[in-house]
Amino acid sequence: MVCTQGAQARLIVDAALPFDDNSEAYDFLYETMQAKKRIVGTRSIVGSRKQLVERTRSGTYATGGRLSMYMNPADLDAWLPRILGAAAAGDTFATAETVPSFQMLIDKVGGILRYDTCYVNRAIFRARGGPGEDEGDLVEMILEIMATSETAGESWPGSPPSISVAANRDPFLFGEGVLTVNSNTHAINDFVLVIDNHLQPRWANSLTPTEICPTNRTIILRTTNPYTTTNDTQLYDTASIDGLAGTLQFTNGTISTTFTFTGLQWGNQSPTVRGKREIPLYLDMYGRGKGGSADIEVTNDATV
Repeated sequence: MVCTQGAQARLIVDAALPFDDNSEAYDFLYETMQAKKRIVGTRSIVGSRKQLVERTRSGTYATGGRLSMYMNPADLDAWLPRILGAAAAGDTFATAETVPSFQMLIDKVGGILRYDTCYVNRAIFRARGGPGEDEGDLVEMILEIMATSETAGESWPGSPPSISVAANRDPFLFGEGVLTVNSNTHAINDFVLVIDNHLQPRWANSLTPTEICPTNRTIILRTTNPYTTTNDTQLYDTASIDGLAGTLQFTNGTISTTFTFTGLQWGNQSPTVRGKREIPLYLDMYGRGKGGSADIEVTNDATV
């Protein structure tokens, strides 16, 4: 019996074809990339409740999915321009009105599939404190990707790139993170940071999307905080309508990643007592531009 085992899967990315030893190889936690093909034409009335094969066609379809991996500075150097839009200026990554495309090749063991003209629709970073079977204390980066098409029957490059094991690819731990809002540092129990490009596919005289366009950008930072008297004053009972500056920084030795927000706004969500346990304060903070500054900027130092 032959098993198609996920442990044997491989994944590489490149800005353009062909894939070769200069492509980017990544280890990953899981992927859900797939083409969701459709058969249309089953609504016609034929004098019976049956449907006819001869009256159906292959319809338009969408391609995409999620790619999950550990967050580390070396990988972020490659992915931040695809998430935010702009190339790096030194260690600083800014936003742009467009986002660049890339190609992806995945060896799914039973077959090798290529995904063309991919874009990052949404990037999700998340982690939580404390041990657990699913390693939630390691910071996870989930990329929701849209592609124009999927091609089966591909070949793996003869000289493929290898997965880097350099020190700047060490994944960040949740405990290495520091949240600062309005110049005050706050303890957090967990966080989820979402950068959403709101991609919109266009099907124009084609079964596959002819364009995938960013239409908006939403940035959400969700945290669970201990409901202390300090947090009551500095977070819950604070007017954020004018937008407060903040950072979420992770540091591992000499390498670090800092997400900087110009104007964080949130609507207060009252804490509640849910039994004999610590009372949490939940915050849904939206990162928005203020005073001509960008809504988000990332400083990524991958130098060991």
